[in-house]
Amino acid sequence: MKHFALLLLALSMASAQVFVNNQAARAVIGQSTFTAGDVPYPSTLPDLYNPGIGQWQLGGAAGVTYYNGMLFVADSNNIGATPSNNRVLIYYNSSQVAPPANASIPVELGILCPVCTGVYGYQYGKAGTVLGQTDFVGNTSAIALGYIPATTASELFTPTQVATDGTHLAVADSQNNRVLIWNHIPPPGDNNAPADVVLGSTSFTTVVYGNIVNSSSLLGPQGVWIQNGKLYVADTRHHRIMVWNSIPTTNNAPADLVIGQPNFTTTTEQFIGQAPVKPAANNMLNPVSVTSDGTRLFVADLGQNRVLIWNTIPTQMDQPADVELGEPDMITNGYDPVTQAYITNTLVCQNSGQDPNQNNTVVYPAQCAKTLQLPRYALSDGTRLYVADGGSDRVLIWNTIPTVNDAPADIVLGQPDMLSDVISDDSGFFTPNLGEGAPNTTRTPTGLAWDGTNLYVATPYDRRIMVFTPGTGNIDPSTGVNNAASLKVFALGVVTFGGTITAGDQVQLVIENNFDTNTETTYAYTVSASDTLVTVAQNLANIINNNNDPYVIVRPGSTSVTSGGTTVVTVTLLVIARQSGVNGNNITVTPTVTNTSGSGANPTLTASGGTPSGGGSADTVAPGSLIEIDGSYLSDQTAGTLPDQYILAGSGPNGLPTDLGGVEVYVDGNRLPIYYVSPTKIVAQLPYKLSNTNASSLYVRTVLEDGTVYVSTAVGLPIAQQNPGIFATGTQEPRQAVAVHGSSYATASILIDGITTVGDLITVTIDDRVYTYTAIADDTNTQVENAFIQMINANPNERVTAAPAGQFTRIRLFAKVAGPAGEGIAVAATSTISATSPTGNTVSGVTMNVTRADLCCANVEGAPVTLDNPAEAGETIKIFATGLGAIQDLTGIQLTATEGVPYNGPALNQPLQSVSSLAGGLTANTYSASLKPGFIGIYEVVLELNASLPTDLQTQLTIAQYI
Repeated sequence: MKHFALLLLALSMASAQVFVNNQAARAVIGQSTFTAGDVPYPSTLPDLYNPGIGQWQLGGAAGVTYYNGMLFVADSNNIGATPSNNRVLIYYNSSQVAPPANASIPVELGILCPVCTGVYGYQYGKAGTVLGQTDFVGNTSAIALGYIPATTASELFTPTQVATDGTHLAVADSQNNRVLIWNHIPPPGDNNAPADVVLGSTSFTTVVYGNIVNSSSLLGPQGVWIQNGKLYVADTRHHRIMVWNSIPTTNNAPADLVIGQPNFTTTTEQFIGQAPVKPAANNMLNPVSVTSDGTRLFVADLGQNRVLIWNTIPTQMDQPADVELGEPDMITNGYDPVTQAYITNTLVCQNSGQDPNQNNTVVYPAQCAKTLQLPRYALSDGTRLYVADGGSDRVLIWNTIPTVNDAPADIVLGQPDMLSDVISDDSGFFTPNLGEGAPNTTRTPTGLAWDGTNLYVATPYDRRIMVFTPGTGNIDPSTGVNNAASLKVFALGVVTFGGTITAGDQVQLVIENNFDTNTETTYAYTVSASDTLVTVAQNLANIINNNNDPYVIVRPGSTSVTSGGTTVVTVTLLVIARQSGVNGNNITVTPTVTNTSGSGANPTLTASGGTPSGGGSADTVAPGSLIEIDGSYLSDQTAGTLPDQYILAGSGPNGLPTDLGGVEVYVDGNRLPIYYVSPTKIVAQLPYKLSNTNASSLYVRTVLEDGTVYVSTAVGLPIAQQNPGIFATGTQEPRQAVAVHGSSYATASILIDGITTVGDLITVTIDDRVYTYTAIADDTNTQVENAFIQMINANPNERVTAAPAGQFTRIRLFAKVAGPAGEGIAVAATSTISATSPTGNTVSGVTMNVTRADLCCANVEGAPVTLDNPAEAGETIKIFATGLGAIQDLTGIQLTATEGVPYNGPALNQPLQSVSSLAGGLTANTYSASLKPGFIGIYEVVLELNASLPTDLQTQLTIAQYI
């Protein structure tokens, strides 16, 4: 009972609602999925998922404002994001804009993402009124189209921000050089309602251009704010903040106060050729937002890469700011217009060491917690300060309002850490950009709003408003969610030995770590006359492992290839990074060979390769994958069964609940089937329908036994269509695979490669029994495979049976007698040119090889592979995996699987992308990879181990697919 009480205390302590670095948005407004806004505009999708415009959809929305249950969105921008819809949307009940944070979301049939509200007809995300357009599907602007008259009381041209006090509504109509004011918020359905007051012009039908600078003129205003009866306007291109002490009631009313300029008739850097003005506490350059928490005033000073804070509301002309963020002081602007680079980082960021490639010059990160690059919005909730750091593609959060210059931010949203700016549109076939439009990326954020529970972030290039919700913060956004089978991915390298043995040759292996501090260690072995290539590799491995190299472990190995009756053996050394992830790719292994005998002779031994690669993160997951969520205080119960505990039992669960132990897991608002929950771990299955996205958002809702509800902060999930993981047991990496012996009968395989051509004479020999086939026109490798299978199985005296492999053209041979009695049956395969081959055909197009010269390795099918009953080189084994993606039958027709329920067949199926495998650095032939009937989200992979594998208690095994 004491233990239970302590757990409840821990859960209570974890209940503080916090933001965490790199957390994801929980919901998104204006798009059908988190990533739907990446579709080029105009969209070729049906209207249901048009990413550009509508009553549910948004274009390049730049501004967002909340007040007393209402949400306002300025669906336009002046940064070039498309479409710029020249409208303002009003949502009258913010609880109907997106599902509430603590809500238990029911299954939404036909909705890909129940927390993404840009779906026509959805109960959430429907705007009530549009201003600036006559309906929800128009986005015209008279000025933009060159129409006359230029403007009206209801027309908008690039509205960038909205402000309200619950009665009045103000809109920064930027390209019309004016601010429009509605004396009452238009009611639902009052589309295109005209404004009552215009500022910056004497009438609604006149647009003022030119260089007029006075107490009523505006030039490209981008920010508006109403607080305590005052109206504030960021008069962007006049480089000033205008203040009206009461809401204006007449057109072109003059402001009462100006901040950022000494008077109403002066401005700076407005004309070409004007000398730049140096930063100061009382000036600005292109301010784009102004806000207040009722006590302080905040200005995003875009052109000077800083945010200015007044500790009290200014009451005097040209009143200087008290605090600045983003620069080391009030008089520095870290942007160098000559190099077009930001140099603030060298002034305020801690250096990250020396670059040996740049004459050991000191290196600074491009940005850090103190820097700002083109900040576009600053907002306080009264306790915290939020800044949309547009040029750095992030939102910075200060947990308390800064009181000193250059204070570092506490939290970053949109980036993995304070030093990174990883948002990119670059993508390729082999390296898809899974972060593009992801729920944890904020590409050029421009507007912010806070409703007491949620932070709204406008990201116009992704055509959405993101909803970030503080939570219990008990799941690490970077490492907390992974493929449930392979929790870590290690880089691998292979050193290849060759040549001949000469006493006195010395092999050196230099292992260098480049990811932390550049350190290197040299290991050497001097060859003796009695050595072989195999003993050289073994002895060098012993030296490295006995010295406990901190970066790699090594395993000796060899590979043999038989072709045309000749066997070539290659001796290798497998190099495995100790640290998982991409850091393992930053280890350099350099082998060299010298002769130390003093004779001056050149070495005869050769060594090459070895640098590891392929290290990565297991956080990229595929539709239908089982995922593991690691954290703290996830539940006050333990319930369910872990998958690796019943795989060997031969059956899976009858079906998975979506509420287990009080836990619900949501991905894009879809409730997941759950295998297992505990206070520190959850295992669940992703929906197969995630094939529509490259990134998703996950959070956990926990109901304690006393009824208390906790919701975690959301984390981002990179989604690939396939990304496999192998189930394993234990806690120490690398872990032992859940593997079973594949056959009670001795086996071998015939490999059919190349392209079958007319006249190929193909021979398969089993003991003294010879089978031949001559290829004819239109033959394929599969027809050759079938022909030999039929011939072998038709022979009643044959000692083996033949069958096709499930993947690739391979003939599997099985002894007819179980156990060791069936081992040792010789097998060979060749291909030549027949005497009747057509003229000009001199080389056989098809190539035939065997995986070993005789059948071997009978065991007990289904028996676990253990230290007491290990696998043999050349044996067939079965491993179990998840994350192989969608499946198809053997003819290529896609099959359907449903998450949360056991797969019911057909048993003969394969993933859309074929599976390859390495064991001990050598190819393991993959004969089938199929979703296992009776199980949920688990694939059975049948492998034939390479016959050249050396004995090793820790042979490294991997499977791979194209992402």
